Amino acid sequence: MAFSVPICQAVEVTVRGKGYNVREEVNGTMVKKGYIAPGTVLDIPNRYRQLDDQGRVDVERTLNNWLLHASEVGEEKSKPGEFAYQGSRKALFYPVKVLNFGKGSWLSKKYLSSSGADSLADFKGEVFVALSAMQKNGRLLVTHRGIDIDGAPEPQKKKYAHEPPKTNYGGLAKPRRASPDLYQGVRSKSEPSPVAYQGTAPVMQDGETESGLCNDCRKTSSGLERLQSHLPKTLDSLSKKTDKSLKDIEYGKLRLPSRFKKSCGFPFAEFESYMDRQLSHDLDLSRLLKQVMVKESHGKCWAENPEGAKPNSIGLFQINLGSTDYLKCSPKQKQRLRSMTFQQMVANRDGSVSCLENPAINFSEAVRIFKEKESMLFGNGRRKGPFDSSKMTPDERLRMILSAYNGGQKWVMRAKQDLLEYKQKMGGGADFNKWEDLRLFYLRRALNAQEQVEMFGRYKQGRAIKYAVSNLIYAETLIPRKI
Repeated sequence: MAFSVPICQAVEVTVRGKGYNVREEVNGTMVKKGYIAPGTVLDIPNRYRQLDDQGRVDVERTLNNWLLHASEVGEEKSKPGEFAYQGSRKALFYPVKVLNFGKGSWLSKKYLSSSGADSLADFKGEVFVALSAMQKNGRLLVTHRGIDIDGAPEPQKKKYAHEPPKTNYGGLAKPRRASPDLYQGVRSKSEPSPVAYQGTAPVMQDGETESGLCNDCRKTSSGLERLQSHLPKTLDSLSKKTDKSLKDIEYGKLRLPSRFKKSCGFPFAEFESYMDRQLSHDLDLSRLLKQVMVKESHGKCWAENPEGAKPNSIGLFQINLGSTDYLKCSPKQKQRLRSMTFQQMVANRDGSVSCLENPAINFSEAVRIFKEKESMLFGNGRRKGPFDSSKMTPDERLRMILSAYNGGQKWVMRAKQDLLEYKQKMGGGADFNKWEDLRLFYLRRALNAQEQVEMFGRYKQGRAIKYAVSNLIYAETLIPRKI
């Protein structure tokens, strides 16, 4: 981010880099409301200003003061705190004021606020940004000064004894979990009062849980440096395509209700309620399958797509004809479905619409296939699977299942086999139960024959690298590796 100081001496922040997702609190959960693109201007209220010896706003100290003390607004104002988002995931979120939008933003104008206020009281709408997102890549501390209205000379950079530590790349250092300075008052709104953490906890990586497993730690095990050094272009391309896919699916969520109603003939809320009732024992799966539906069909009941040499995929969840006993609907069945209510489709009393374009049938098949893939990878009560879910985070486990759901479990099993071959040849601590390790071996086909022989002991042909990248994008879009 870069800063400018307007005449009113409030601190304005211009978003640079990749922009941010912004959210709104709904019943204690952060629900995504839009995206603010580079060029968007945010405001830090006057109360957090820090001045240098010449009476000018010190933007770096002001920013850190805001991050440390934004929780000290009145009880009626928006407070930072830990909130759930995307199902069961949790993160710290801060309220921000949006003064104007950068090109490419999509957020309702009702969230725009006025500049120079002393608090968050003048919000027309309240939006929050994840603290960990603001810390990424040092985007908040790439600063410059704006126009100096009194013509004072540019001061020399001053060292402050209590200035917060920085990372090597210029951003804010991640605070220790036990730090009372940051967490005092930073809380969920359901708690009666701010509580500081007691004792001293070990410093954890981003996303690390108390169990020692990492949801979003982007660090691979030792011994994989050689493989990574041959994949920079492929990994960079994968990252860019995943970012685009994330934006596409978020936009798809906004359009989902209208697309669904237009295609299926009844409100999406009715279908969503049905999904939640059917999966009342596993609402996380219900939420995930809603995202799968957006990714697969954009909420279109009649969607049909070819799968190369394989049979076509049909309906809301794109069930492949080769993986189900149900057939695609005939023209007569489609006509009948269009004349029925959703409750009649569910009841299907005479069995006349037992075909894949029936949303209830398509959903039940998606659940069945998801559970089958889960059992194949991780076993069940009667048998042990090839992977150990107890050594994974929930996100790692879901990415593997999604990979198998999207392209068949062969993708996951081949990656495991390739990892074991590499480990036997090169040594190191690569772990096939760790997603950050396993994902690299999806990309083996990006290596030439000589590189494969050097690192794996043999040259192995397979499906083109573009299909492996597509499979990874699918899994990492629906369960992102970072906020």
